[in-house]
Amino acid sequence: AGDQPGKSKMFILDPANGKLTALVPEMYVSAPVGSPTSDQIVFTQRVDRMMGNLWIVNTDGTGLKQLTTYEKGMAYNPIWSSDGKKITFYLEVGDHKDQIYTLDVDGKAISHLSDAEAHSFYPAFRANGEVSFTRSLGQQKSEIWIVGLDGAKKSTFPHTSFRLLWSP
Repeated sequence: AGDQPGKSKMFILDPANGKLTALVPEMYVSAPVGSPTSDQIVFTQRVDRMMGNLWIVNTDGTGLKQLTTYEKGMAYNPIWSSDGKKITFYLEVGDHKDQIYTLDVDGKAISHLSDAEAHSFYPAFRANGEVSFTRSLGQQKSEIWIVGLDGAKKSTFPHTSFRLLWSP
């Protein structure tokens, strides 16, 4: 139907022999990102236009596990920490106040890092473990926030672009 995305499979390619290996059963996979250790992939499994959760799978196709269980909203844009122990993402619920979260790779410990007053998106881990993200102020204005894993704000930078990427 119109709001129902198509189903797809996620594959991994062995460049040595050209073999494709299916990693997940048919589901709508979005935004897959490999871990820094190259042994896992985190992705959004979309149910419809506005609902999806984070899943993780080993690169050999074993260990498929759902990490988030939101009944409303889209857990999207997952990013790994450089040590591969945490994942940050934003939760889009359709109210223009998307929020930034971080969770342990096992999905058990989740932390809310942004404030609920603004639309926050495009999280990125810094090498020191802090998280940066864009926070929209409306009317074409935004700023970058840098926070600790406890959500405590460390720095704020005004800017006009939407995404910040860190160099190791």
